[in-house]
Amino acid sequence: MLFIDTDVAIDITHGLVTLEQITALVGTDDRIAIAAPTVFELYFGLYEMEVRKTRKVSQAKIQEERQGIEKICRALVHVPFDHLAAEKSASIFHELVAKGLEIDPFDCMIAAVVLCQGNASLLTHNTDHFNRIAGLNLQSAGC
Repeated sequence: MLFIDTDVAIDITHGLVTLEQITALVGTDDRIAIAAPTVFELYFGLYEMEVRKTRKVSQAKIQEERQGIEKICRALVHVPFDHLAAEKSASIFHELVAKGLEIDPFDCMIAAVVLCQGNASLLTHNTDHFNRIAGLNLQSAGC
């Protein structure tokens, strides 16, 4: 299973890469997935634009972003953030903090979901951050 990170999902919603291009990266028996924390980050950004108005964005642009998120969510396998991923992400976060390599807690949550799936990879532009996490299979999103 290949998970897409938030940065890749944003690229898809902005038309910088297509779901078809992502699908071409995996074998015919493999699936493309999205972790629940990734979906949270996508909607968090949307509501930040819409409700908090951190940027001057038109209602049409907000609607376009919403439609892009919904398209991704319909097209991909959803993997929840369960109690095993919660424990794993807390462990990852504090191990990194102890080493002085702290990363965003949501990145820890995404990584934990991927790691809990066993033989899975994460497609991201953010390999510098995620390389800090032992055992995480990464693919650089140079697509």
